[in-house]
Amino acid sequence: MRHSIGPARMNRRLTTQGWLAITVAVSLALVGISIFWSENQHVALFAFARLCEGVFLFFLVRNTPLRWSWFFAAWIAAAAIQSILGIWQFAVQEVVANTFLGIAGHHSLTLGDAVVEAGDRRWLRAYGAFLHPNIFGAYLSVSLILCGSALLWVREKWQWLVLILASQLMLIALLLTFSRSAWLAVLSAGVITALLSFGQKRTMPPAGTTRGPKTVHPVAVMVIVSVVTIGIFSFFFSEEVATR
Repeated sequence: MRHSIGPARMNRRLTTQGWLAITVAVSLALVGISIFWSENQHVALFAFARLCEGVFLFFLVRNTPLRWSWFFAAWIAAAAIQSILGIWQFAVQEVVANTFLGIAGHHSLTLGDAVVEAGDRRWLRAYGAFLHPNIFGAYLSVSLILCGSALLWVREKWQWLVLILASQLMLIALLLTFSRSAWLAVLSAGVITALLSFGQKRTMPPAGTTRGPKTVHPVAVMVIVSVVTIGIFSFFFSEEVATR
């Protein structure tokens, strides 16, 4: 026998979805109308298209079954590739323009590009494939948080090793962005994640079984290695860190 959904429950569900659709539609309409009085309509139209892409992605993720393991793996892999790109950019002190990837060229000697100065030294900050180091730093901050969260539920040691190595690539690239807001964000998130991980309750082994040897928590390893990485970076770039 088929059970019918009660009117109150159906109305509540429709109301929630309806308000969400109305809110999104009104927001898109306001942004679309603002194109007509913007100073640069071509740039505004491009930004509006990007906003529509974001809305489409939101509803796609919201209404599509998502395997979070694949999501974490794809995000962390992409962040690791971006980190390698950012480290290379800082090493050569140049962002090579690439039309296919939509990357603009930058150089440490070009006025107006994002650099950090200390004494007579002028360092180009890591851009990655983003428009500005601060945006790159925000992306890496979220990626590091996801990396730390993934360490809480993976079980295989090789997965721990891959995540820790990826986190260090992200951390180095994050440091090379010299983004103070991103540094503060990832520091705060790291402290919260560490407190939550160490505060988790450990399940007791079944009666009659022996407890295995104690192992170091992977998040603790990540924190220790990160502290060493930050210490080495601060030693070599002490004046730049003090400037920021």
